[in-house]
Amino acid sequence: MKRRIMVVDDEQPILMGMQDLLRIGGHEVETFSNPLQAVARLQLEEFDCVITDMLMPELDGLEVVKAVRLRWPDSAIIVITGKPDLSTAVEALHQGASDYLVKPVFDNDIERVIERVIERAGLLKSLRQRNAELELLLEASSTLSQATREDEVARKLNALMAPSARAISAGARKTLQNIADEVIVKLRASRFREQAKLGALLEAQPAGIVFLDERGEPAIVSKRARELLGLADPLPGGPCASLPPELVNNIRGGSCSRSPAELRVTAKPGCLLQIRCAPVFDRDLRLGTVATVLDVTDERENEMQMQIASRLATLGILLGGLSHEMNNPLAIIMGCAEELAAEPDSPSTQKAHRILDAADRCTKLIRRFIQVANPAVNRSGMVDLHSLVSSTLEMLRVHLHESQIRLHAQTKIVPRIRGNAGELKDALLALFLNAVESMSPGGELRVRLWPQPGGDVQLEVADTGHGMTPEVERRIFDPFFTTKPPGQGVGLGLTLVHSICRRMNARIFVASSPKAGTTFRIQFPTVTESGVSTDSAVTTE
Repeated sequence: MKRRIMVVDDEQPILMGMQDLLRIGGHEVETFSNPLQAVARLQLEEFDCVITDMLMPELDGLEVVKAVRLRWPDSAIIVITGKPDLSTAVEALHQGASDYLVKPVFDNDIERVIERVIERAGLLKSLRQRNAELELLLEASSTLSQATREDEVARKLNALMAPSARAISAGARKTLQNIADEVIVKLRASRFREQAKLGALLEAQPAGIVFLDERGEPAIVSKRARELLGLADPLPGGPCASLPPELVNNIRGGSCSRSPAELRVTAKPGCLLQIRCAPVFDRDLRLGTVATVLDVTDERENEMQMQIASRLATLGILLGGLSHEMNNPLAIIMGCAEELAAEPDSPSTQKAHRILDAADRCTKLIRRFIQVANPAVNRSGMVDLHSLVSSTLEMLRVHLHESQIRLHAQTKIVPRIRGNAGELKDALLALFLNAVESMSPGGELRVRLWPQPGGDVQLEVADTGHGMTPEVERRIFDPFFTTKPPGQGVGLGLTLVHSICRRMNARIFVASSPKAGTTFRIQFPTVTESGVSTDSAVTTE
């Protein structure tokens, strides 16, 4: 086999003889009589074998051995010495020489020694590489097993296999990849187990849980959260549920981490949700944001009921006394006005009629005060709500036409409910008129009436009007609260609606936003389980 061999000897005859001998053997040979030049050449290129004389004037053979071993640890080195210098040859072996030859050197000896030392150097190199790779694999196994995420495994694997780190064989690279794959499998199995535990814990929570990853994308949406948000269950293996944008914006904005946010989502506008969120960290690394979703509809409804009941109780005391005090002077005013109006030729007849009209308006207003403040005068019975809604809408038909409001009514015959038909009709009229007055010409009033699976009856009144801000929405049932200009309303219409619904144990829900219209939903309890029939729908303009 052809080898690249360097020969270093200060005696030219020996140097030339070695060169001829090795070239005849088929080797590529470079010779140096100056050991300093030989060492300089060795800094640039590796040789399969370096043969050097021990005793030279400029630099002895030991220094050449040290230079070769320092620069090329895997090269074979043969030193040549005379019989009196065997101790020096032994010292050269200690310094890293592979073997030695004693002068005079014979042809067979040098060929045999060259092949032996090169083969041994190759074996040592292979052994050293294997040991280095074993150390690398042990280090990799320890390093990769400490990773807690898949991206961390990939990052550490790339660092271990980087060309700048160390030279490793293809087999070692494959083994490293296998170790990384096993670590990833274990991480995934551990994550699946943790997710299973977390899933069981989430499903047991009364609150919905939503987790957004570090990119702000939904990673976990519990079953309860999907129910509250009106989302369908995702397909097995499919992407996570698509969350309502209003919810995602609240969580991403971080406002609900400072204080709870309350909002309604498009899929379930009758449901008021409370959102709390908090960031999730793994040491200094932010993993995402977790949010809890609670249905606070009943809680807010009860709070509003208590507030309005308290205000109505106070208002009832005030209005009871006020009505009594106003009825007496009104009776005198109306009596005197009727006497004046009875005089046919009196110049005050027209004024008397105006007085009577004004007094009649005051009487009706007092009657409404009493209706709001004193429910004891109202007697209840069984009411056909379907007929009542239809007849009330029929009363409004001319007004709707004049206001250029389209009506779309879709009602079903529903079970009868218990209440006072007269005051319930007043409530429906107030609710419909409130919707009409909130719209400009060209708007649409939508009325739906249908039975619910549990036996209750639901009425929905929606408009396409200007809507309400959250601040206005919180006050719409307050007595005397109105957004109309002065002189155009006293603010008792929706108060009356709420008062009548409360007496009937009906629940009223409101969903509105500016420029998006308003929807009122009233859920009436029924006394029987029967009464589901076909639809009756009508659309008018």
